Amino acid sequence: MLKILVISPASIGGAMMLEPLLRRLREQHPDAAIDVLAPAAIVPLLWRMAEIGRAIPAPLMDGHFSLKACWRMARQLKHEGYVRAIVLPGAFTAALIPFFAGIPWRTGFRGAMRSILLNDVRSQDKKAPAVERFVSLAGRRHVDSHRPSDPPRLRTEMSHVRTTLAKLALAPTSPVVALCAGAEGGPARRWPAHHFAELAWNLTGAGYEVWLLGAGEDAETGAEIERLLAVARVKVSIRDGHGKTRKFHNLCGKADLAETVDLFAVARAAVVNDSGLMHVAAALGKPLFALYGSTSPSVSPPLSSQARIISLKLPCSPCSKRECPLGHFNCMKEIHPRRVFNDILAAVHQRPKTTPAPEQVRTETAPQKSAAPAPAAPKREAAHRPAPALATPLAAAPRAGQSSGFEFIEGLATELSSKKLIFPTSINITMKIRHALHDPNASTGKIVHIVGAEPVLSAQLLRLCNAAAFSMGGKPVSDLHIAVVRLGYTMVQNVAISVGMRQLMEGKAHGVTPPVIEGLWKRSIRVAALCFVSAKRLTRINADTAMLAGLLHDIGKFYILNRARDYPDLFNNDAALWEVVDQWHADVGEAILESWEIPEEIDLAVRDHRDTQRTHRGPADLTDIVTAADFLDGAFHAGNIQELNWDTAPMAFTRLDLNIENCKTLMQETKEELGQIIHAFD
Repeated sequence: MLKILVISPASIGGAMMLEPLLRRLREQHPDAAIDVLAPAAIVPLLWRMAEIGRAIPAPLMDGHFSLKACWRMARQLKHEGYVRAIVLPGAFTAALIPFFAGIPWRTGFRGAMRSILLNDVRSQDKKAPAVERFVSLAGRRHVDSHRPSDPPRLRTEMSHVRTTLAKLALAPTSPVVALCAGAEGGPARRWPAHHFAELAWNLTGAGYEVWLLGAGEDAETGAEIERLLAVARVKVSIRDGHGKTRKFHNLCGKADLAETVDLFAVARAAVVNDSGLMHVAAALGKPLFALYGSTSPSVSPPLSSQARIISLKLPCSPCSKRECPLGHFNCMKEIHPRRVFNDILAAVHQRPKTTPAPEQVRTETAPQKSAAPAPAAPKREAAHRPAPALATPLAAAPRAGQSSGFEFIEGLATELSSKKLIFPTSINITMKIRHALHDPNASTGKIVHIVGAEPVLSAQLLRLCNAAAFSMGGKPVSDLHIAVVRLGYTMVQNVAISVGMRQLMEGKAHGVTPPVIEGLWKRSIRVAALCFVSAKRLTRINADTAMLAGLLHDIGKFYILNRARDYPDLFNNDAALWEVVDQWHADVGEAILESWEIPEEIDLAVRDHRDTQRTHRGPADLTDIVTAADFLDGAFHAGNIQELNWDTAPMAFTRLDLNIENCKTLMQETKEELGQIIHAFD
């Protein structure tokens, strides 16, 4: 039996382009065994190609192999009896494997000094599509090389589809639209996450189920889209008085390539960037919307009559850059989600009676300033589906004086990614003090001079110094220099940061009443006090450091509340804003701690204190202190330790040797000290 080995490109898109080659080889040699050597990550995709006998995983990376890896792979293949090898990657080392394996007929393209390794060397037309170039290698030279090839195809079986759906706990009862937010060629190839979120919002509001597909490296983008949808969902449910169920599943990194094929098979339509998954979706013949910005659809278009290429064809594109060289990214940003949404409705609900030819794939033109608004979906569709939810915080254009939900979230995301957080001017003195305290050459006199410039901080330090918990007896202290020396630099730093936090929350944030803001502040002080006494009584951890970690454990919430004041029309009541706070405060808090150059152990404690099942070796650490204090605060505030649900007590209690009895003892013995700390900071 004739045995043929095909060496696959390392990318998903390249692997898809070899499927017509496999089909041509099968036509020419119906009884042949056709195996494909490919990177392990590509192998699941190859099993969805009907012509393959075996898919052999190999240590390939972008088509390049180490000599040692080539030799090992060749030794495995040497006794397989291959008569022919077709080498698709262009690297010199890619041709070494069939050469070392002693395969007699070795076909590939000219270049990279490979003529000594290949004995059937072909010249390639680099202007021809990749699929045609690959198919040209199937037959002998100049034989059957110009016959047009069919586009790539993938097979799906219902048994595989059912298995994949069961694994991912999916049971769609509505039409599914697949969204693919990733692209391998850099950010300039990717439609913005907030556009994907807006499209998902409109689709789910119109009764569709949305699946977000992608690899593990797309997980961060998927999480961002989920956060944006959560904000919009809360706002609308509050505004409209109901919480409409919206079916959205973030599956990034949860399915391999074969399972992704199964998911595409279920979808009614797909929206993709110029990526490998675009070619996968095209091979299944689904209505496909391919978004092009920095790349050209003429280079490697989706090979499907059901594909619609969406490109604005701006004068600056295609630039083929990974990032926008002009900084505006208009080639992707100005492809508006409303247009893509309307195109999906037209494709799914008004499928043409005749299938358009590939050359009739539509391309959008850039919107002009005088262009009319995108047409709404035809009226006759209204009887068959819910009205599109276009008047949402995501899709509707904001009224005069009104800020959109996306504007606020985009602002937060931009501030975080650029590390340019916007603080009140009054915090500058706090940061100046902090830097002075970390300067080994700064004298006590200099620090006292800086502290004295901030009256609120000065008063707070004197107040704390005179609290019984910090007093050494004698007359009350009224000299700032004595207070700084007595408290120590670490405590001065803690008080300076607490003043800065208080400044973050000063002034009314729209939709949140002053008592609610005040409650958040008081809780931070209580947790800080609990951290202080717990560290001092139960561990060898510095109590001042523990106090600072407790103060900062909810710092992200203060920042969001402060920034929300710039968006007075965004939130109609408390619940909408607090949903944003819950979704974003951890990320914001981590960025603030980095901006303020807070020590890593405090950063970790703030980040991980909500993980009640956290485990680690060794004695209790700072994170355990904050976790326990956060849990104890409810009972401390209520004055009744019995109210705690001890069945849900965090693992930190075990490491701190805390139970209901010694918690009572701790609270009783430190009651006065806790009260003095809280009074001094409040």
